[in-house]
Amino acid sequence: MNLTAASAPVWFQNSFLDEYRARLERALQSLKDTPNADAALEVHLNGALGDVLLATVGFLPYVTAAFNKTLELAERLGSVVHQRRALWRLWASCIGASDYRSALGFAESFCQSANNSGDSGALLAGDRVMAISHQLLGNYVTARDHAERALQRPVKPVAPASEYHFHFDHRIAVRATLGSVLWIQGFPDQAIRVSRENLECAQSMDHLWSLCYALYCMGAVVIWMGDVPEAKRLIAMLLGHSRQHSLGYWQFWGRCLEAGLARNAGELKAAREALNNPLCTRCGRAVATIIGYGAQAGCALLGIANGDEPCTSLARSAPHSRGARPSRVGARPIYRGV
Repeated sequence: MNLTAASAPVWFQNSFLDEYRARLERALQSLKDTPNADAALEVHLNGALGDVLLATVGFLPYVTAAFNKTLELAERLGSVVHQRRALWRLWASCIGASDYRSALGFAESFCQSANNSGDSGALLAGDRVMAISHQLLGNYVTARDHAERALQRPVKPVAPASEYHFHFDHRIAVRATLGSVLWIQGFPDQAIRVSRENLECAQSMDHLWSLCYALYCMGAVVIWMGDVPEAKRLIAMLLGHSRQHSLGYWQFWGRCLEAGLARNAGELKAAREALNNPLCTRCGRAVATIIGYGAQAGCALLGIANGDEPCTSLARSAPHSRGARPSRVGARPIYRGV
C-alpha cells in the first residue's frame, strides 16, 4: 500500500492512469480491512484516487466525493498540508463543474491557510487559484492583480517526477490566465506576447500537463487574434501530445479549439463535428460534464454547443469574431513583463 501511494509520479508520467486507479482502489479496500490503519496513508491514497479520476473521467460527483473524503480525513488527522491539498482539489472540482462562486470560497480558504503558514509556494498557489477564480467570475482587475503578484513570488518549478506530476506548473497556469485577462482588458499585443513566453517556458520543461495547458490557452488567444495558421499549428501540437500520451481530457480541449476555429470561419457543421469526434468520448459519460464546462468557461471560444447560436450570455459578450479587437475592461497602462 505504501508503494502504491509513493509511486504516483511513475503512473502519471507514463499515462498508466486506468491501471493506477485499479491499484489505488485495491489498496484502499485493503486499508479498510486493516485494523488501526495508517490515517496519513489513507489520506494519501484517497487524494491520489481523486486525482486519477479527475484526469481520466472528469468532474463527476463521485470525483468530488473522493476529494471531500480526503478533506475530512486530513482534518481528522490534523495535517495542514493535506488540508490544503484537499482544498485545492475541491477548488479544481468546482471549476470543472462551472460552480465558480464555490470555487472562490475554496480558493479563499486555501489562501487563508497559505497566509498562516507563510510558505512561499503555498502563497503563490493561493494567488494562482484566486486569479483563475476571479477571471472566471469576470473580475478581471482583481484577477490581474493576483496573477501579477503570483509571478513576482519565488517558486521552484514542478519537477517531472514530482508527487503531483499531472498538476500544472504554477507560473505556467498564472501566465496563461494573465494572457487571457490582458486580451479581455484590451491589450492584444501584450496578451499574445505573454502567451508566447508562456509556451516557450512550458516547452523548456519536461512536464506534459503544463505544456498542454500552455498550448490550449495560447490557442484560444490566437483564435481571438484571428491568426488561423498559428491556431492550427498549436491545435495540432496539443492533439498530438494528448493522443501520444492517451490524455482524453486534453484531446477534448484540442477538439474544442478546432470547433472554435471552425465556428469563426462560419463552418458550424464542422464545429459541431469537432466536438462529436470519437476521440472526445474517451472519458465516457464525463464528456457531457466537461462539455458543460466548455459551454460556459470556453463558450466565448466555441458558441456552438447545441445549435448555431452562442450557448451562454458569456458567449454573446466575448470576442469570437475573427480578428476582433477586445474591449478595454478595467484597462491599465502597460504590462511590463514577468
